Amino acid sequence: MRKYLYSLKLYLLSFLQYRFDAILGLVMSDMGMLVTILFWILIYRSNGTDVINMYTVSDMITFFVVSSLFRKFIINGSGFEISGMIKSGELSKALIKPQSISVFLYC
Repeated sequence: MRKYLYSLKLYLLSFLQYRFDAILGLVMSDMGMLVTILFWILIYRSNGTDVINMYTVSDMITFFVVSSLFRKFIINGSGFEISGMIKSGELSKALIKPQSISVFLYC
């Protein structure tokens, strides 16, 4: 487990190397979620009722937030990450380390 925490630590250190980009990325990553939630609130207010097709505003916002959280935990770009590692020659370094490549990419 220490090896995965160490690789996560190295990733965070490289991510925080440019602090302004890191802070801006954290702030802007949730901006799309906020805009979508505001759109759902406006849609329900413009309809003049609290229920659209048996769904309330809180149901829609809860569904959107939960689905967004699930989307963040799914590794959907790992194929591109592995192909980039092949092109740069980093895959051989990752394969000889005593850790699973899939867990390494997830971390």
